[in-house]
Amino acid sequence: MQSWYTHFGLTDDPFDATSSSFRYYYGARYGLFSLRFERALEERRGHVLVTGPAGTGKSTLVKTVLGRAGVCAHAAVSAAEAAPVAVIDALLRSREPLESGFSATRKRAALLELVERARRSQRSIVCVVDDAHLAAPGQIRELADALDITPEARRVIQLVLVGRSRLLLTLQSRALARVASRVATRIETDLLSPAEIADFLFERLEGSGAADPAAVLPPASMTAIARHARGNIAVASALGRAVLARAAQAGARSVSAEMVDEAAAV
Repeated sequence: MQSWYTHFGLTDDPFDATSSSFRYYYGARYGLFSLRFERALEERRGHVLVTGPAGTGKSTLVKTVLGRAGVCAHAAVSAAEAAPVAVIDALLRSREPLESGFSATRKRAALLELVERARRSQRSIVCVVDDAHLAAPGQIRELADALDITPEARRVIQLVLVGRSRLLLTLQSRALARVASRVATRIETDLLSPAEIADFLFERLEGSGAADPAAVLPPASMTAIARHARGNIAVASALGRAVLARAAQAGARSVSAEMVDEAAAV
């Protein structure tokens, strides 16, 4: 059975963040955000804070940069999974399989070995906490304390806290004074402009092999998607996928603004 994207001559789903053609997009700001994050990892310069409204590409930015950064090890967990034991297990598993029944003593020894490996290679160990705005101050502090097992660990282990803007208020808690003092890089994402949404859609189609993206999604259709997305890149992706799939099912080779409005109404 033909996939909806092959109907348009695309190699894969242009809105699938796991596809090989997927590239993070953040308009004119992408280069700055990406460069600042990469430098923070390369220089092992403290913790990193990435905040902004939902759907503005925070998690995708982090995943994209980590995917090409030469870090020693990294693990990503949600706020609900940010218990120190679970995070340390995830870090160790990112390097090699972790045997069941591994004692706390052996895990500590393995973490110290990982820290030493990072020191020798001059690369960082990165722990990402997604939706960190949902974590309690004590939860974040407990994790930071568990990772600060030696002075060398403090130099090579970086926390990357990703969440909505209210995470900034959480970090003002007295319980997190030490964690906040080690935040050296702050990135604040924002909703995209209509022009940036259109650029995003064009780049997605082009990256997936569209010979003429504007023939698949004419300017009026991109404008309609931008209007419904209201700057939210996640909504634009979902609506773009939905309207292309509906158009393919109907046998259409181009998406009209009316089709976008119909898909948005569902």
